[in-house]
Formats: sequence, structure tokens, C-alpha cells
Amino acid sequence: MRVLSGAVLGAAFAIAVWWFPSLVLLGIAEIVLLMAFVEYASLADRVHARVQRIPAGAAAMLTCAAMVAPGTSVHVVLMAATVALGAIVLGSGRSHANALIDVAASLMPALYLGLPLGALVAIHAEIGRTAVLLLLVTVVVSDSAQYY
Repeated sequence: MRVLSGAVLGAAFAIAVWWFPSLVLLGIAEIVLLMAFVEYASLADRVHARVQRIPAGAAAMLTCAAMVAPGTSVHVVLMAATVALGAIVLGSGRSHANALIDVAASLMPALYLGLPLGALVAIHAEIGRTAVLLLLVTVVVSDSAQYY
């Protein structure tokens, strides 16, 4: 079942990359990012790290969009997210001993989800759809070979 769902999602992604413009792909990437963020936040809860859900989700989405937006510096978005999330965590009233864990857990979605998804859309916009598909085929083949 897992292989079948992976094949269907892979085919849907390939069709989207091939036929849709970059702006539509950005919208799809943002939706995927939100779904991944919800899963990430629940995993963080299990290890007792508090993710500031709304600001951290917004930071991840802005990071993804900044990768594609012309004239936008992604490093400025990430610096602003770091300062804002640090201030929010420190103002949340939780002990300072856990503050670093909470800031890191809140910033991680921007780095782990926003940057890669935004990079895929940016590659699509700047280099083209064949580059995105080649990159993804390389990753899939590499991961499959490592598994077996």
C-alpha cells in the first residue's frame, strides 16, 4: 500500500512540475508545507518541545515564498524569524532552561521545510522543470538504493 501511494503521489508531483507554472507550484508547496508542519509540531510535542505554532508556521511559509520571490532575501526572513521566535518564546513564560529547545524547535520548520520546498520551486522558476525532475529522480533512486 505504501509503495502504491508513493507511486501515485510521485506521478501527481511529476505532472504538477511538468505542467504547472512556478506560482501554482508555490501554492502547492505551501499546502504541503502546512501538512508537514502539523506533523512536525506533533512530533515536537512528543519530546516536550513547544513549537510556537502560528509564528513558526508563518516563518516556514515566508521562508518558502522568499526563496522564489524576486528581490527578497531569504537570509533577512530567517534572521527576522529567529529574533521574533526568540522573543515570543522568552515572553511565553516557560522556564528559561527550556527556551533554547523551544526556539530551536520553532525555527526548525523554516529551515527543514521552508528552505527545501522553496528551493524546489525556485529551481523550477529559474532553471526549469527538467532540472526539478532530474533532482527528484536522483533523490528517489539514491534513497531506494540505500534502502535495498
